[in-house]
Amino acid sequence: MIATAIWGGGAAAIAQANEYPLITPEFGPKHTAQSLLIMDMKTGQVLYEYKADTRRFPASTTKIMTTMLALDYLQPEDVLTAPVDIKKVEGSSMYLQPGERVSVRDLCHAMMLRSANDACVVIANRIGGSLPGFAKIATERARTLGATDTVFVTPHGMPEPDHYTTARDLAKISIAAMKYPPFREMVKKQREPISRSLNTGFSVMESRNKYLAEEPRAIGIKTGFTNAAGECYVSAVEQQGTTILTVILKSDKWINDIREVTKWVDTEWQTVTMAQANQVVGRMPMTGGWASDLPLTVAEDVNVFVPQGPKPTLKWNTETPVEAGIKKGDIVAVATLEPTPGHKIEVNLLAAEDAPRKSLIAAIATSPWTYLVGLAGIGGTTLRRSRARKQMRRRRPVATAPLRRPAP
Repeated sequence: MIATAIWGGGAAAIAQANEYPLITPEFGPKHTAQSLLIMDMKTGQVLYEYKADTRRFPASTTKIMTTMLALDYLQPEDVLTAPVDIKKVEGSSMYLQPGERVSVRDLCHAMMLRSANDACVVIANRIGGSLPGFAKIATERARTLGATDTVFVTPHGMPEPDHYTTARDLAKISIAAMKYPPFREMVKKQREPISRSLNTGFSVMESRNKYLAEEPRAIGIKTGFTNAAGECYVSAVEQQGTTILTVILKSDKWINDIREVTKWVDTEWQTVTMAQANQVVGRMPMTGGWASDLPLTVAEDVNVFVPQGPKPTLKWNTETPVEAGIKKGDIVAVATLEPTPGHKIEVNLLAAEDAPRKSLIAAIATSPWTYLVGLAGIGGTTLRRSRARKQMRRRRPVATAPLRRPAP
């Protein structure tokens, strides 16, 4: 781990803690996925990746985008009508009937729990006016999220040659979707009753995400499968004080892969507090003040996610001085931590106490030069007085006896 402090346009290496394993296949979990990405959803820190930028078919994980767009464009209470050709939609289904009316809220639950392709078509037609229109909107939305190697053709993920994503792009889309409270609530459910105008005998949507029942810390997100895509899964599990997002694409057995990932995070990683709020974490040299240096602190605990091993500690120290005239709590420097390669965290370093400037008189009075000049002045005055006395003695007339007149 490397830390750097930056201020005034300059930078200086200031501390180095324990070195940890690089993120390599040997360090990662066992898996059968042809693409895998594991990351801290809160910070974006990548814990492990394997072919995360290779294009893959996303299968039903496509529905993460479709549901997010439904929340963007539609109201939950809006009621939509299934078209007359709805039964032609292939794949998993909620068995909508032509002309059936269902709310957007219930259609979204059908998409994310039941993985209903027919619900996707109803939503997509309303948003885009047609499936191609929706696909264009979905692709553009992906671009805004930084998912630049993703193209949508369908709203449900049934195989299309030009419908693809990457594990990294799908992670970006999933992180965005999980910021929607209704989405977060939806994807952690194992079942949900819905209201429908027809086919009322099929009114409970059961989740295909079996890991929710197995792992109590799991809070989503979506499974997927086609022969071309293999088994796919986007997972969110609350571990180590954060949320671990895992994207599994083209796996032989997604449930085994996610079990291995969860175990690996539990056993191979740890959250470490590098610095505690309001405690002195280092010092900076200071000029123009009463003290020669300034104690530094942080506003809140600095926690980092690192592989298991000796817990690193970190102290900030630098030889670059700061000018006095600082108040307690002022930001005087920025430290950049890199707990794992490529993941950087910026931490503001604050003054732990007031550091006022010295007044000119005080500065003169307390300067060592003032003492030396004073001694020189005293010595000079003494020397001048000594010389003056000598000169006066030289100029003083010599005393002689008075002349006497000779006797008559």
